[in-house]
Amino acid sequence: MDIRDCTAEDLDRLEEWLPTGRPRVHAARFARQVAGVGSFIIAWAADGPAGSGEVRWDGPKEQAVRAAFDGPEINGLQVWPPARRGPVALPRRRRCPPRGVGALPVAGQGRTTGPSVTVHIGRSAT
Repeated sequence: MDIRDCTAEDLDRLEEWLPTGRPRVHAARFARQVAGVGSFIIAWAADGPAGSGEVRWDGPKEQAVRAAFDGPEINGLQVWPPARRGPVALPRRRRCPPRGVGALPVAGQGRTTGPSVTVHIGRSAT
């Protein structure tokens, strides 16, 4: 499995794989990434996208959550239906590293013990 930032070339394939319709959610998350306020991360399996999520560097999407928590938010974490039976990594905890470069530990198939991997996420200083 390859986990990487979304690219402009990925958008049509993502929309075909998991249509979002008029809101064009994939394109909106990619636009936030281009603007530097988010990272739209896609998990790719051999046959296509397996899941996605967004790190919102500018904080939570919902105002009530924003009022209660200061810091980045992992938003829209999802696993595409065809990949739900495979070994897709799910978050082990809901805490994001401080703004900048960090790491988020994840465990396969929702396990909280046993083998795990760490996904490194970050934001360039540009």
